[in-house]
Amino acid sequence: MINTIFFDVGGVILNLEGSFQNLLEFIKPENPKEFWQEFNILAVPACQGKQSFNDFLRDVAKKYGKNISDNSLDDLWMKNVQETMKINSDVVNIIKKLKKQNYKLGVISNTIKEISEVSGSHPEDMVGKNIFDVILSSHELGIAKPQKEIFELAMKKIYSKPEECVFIDDVQKYVNVADSLGINGILFTDAEDLDEKLKELNVLT
Repeated sequence: MINTIFFDVGGVILNLEGSFQNLLEFIKPENPKEFWQEFNILAVPACQGKQSFNDFLRDVAKKYGKNISDNSLDDLWMKNVQETMKINSDVVNIIKKLKKQNYKLGVISNTIKEISEVSGSHPEDMVGKNIFDVILSSHELGIAKPQKEIFELAMKKIYSKPEECVFIDDVQKYVNVADSLGINGILFTDAEDLDEKLKELNVLT
C-alpha cells in the first residue's frame, strides 16, 4: 500500500520559468518545452556541486550555439529572480491534503547552491514547516537525479519501500529512474492531472 509521496520542487511546486525568461529570449529555442527538459538534464553537474551556476548557463548557451558574456550573466537569471518565482498553489493544496491524510511526504530535488540562497526558495518557505518528513537537496549531498542513490537515500531516511512510494517530477528521465527502482513514478504536467493520477493509485487527495 502506498504511504509515501515524494515531490520534485522546480517545475512541480515552484515554477522558475519566469525567472529564466530573459535566458529563454536570449537562446530562442525552437521548442521551449524540450528546452526545459534539456535545461534540467544539463544542470546535473551544477546540482551535484561540481559546476558553478554561471558555468552551467554558459554550457546551456553553447548547446544552442550562443555565447554569454560575463557582464550579461546576471541579467539572464538573477534579475528579479525572487519576484518572478511562482509557487504552484494548487500543488501546495494537494500536499497539505496528503499531510492531513497522514501520508509521509518528502522532497527529492536537484538544487543549485546559487538558487537555493535566494530568499523563499526552500520547500518549507513554499509549503510550510513540519509538512515534509525529509528534504533532499542535491547540492548539499553531491548526488542528483538521475542517480539512483538519491532515491535510495530518500527511501532509507523515510523508512519506506519502493512499492510504498510515489515520485512526482516534471522531467521524464527522472520519472523513469524512479520506475526502474519500483517506485510509482508520475510525470507532472499540472495539478489537475496529478490529482487524477494519484487517485488512480488509490492515493487520497
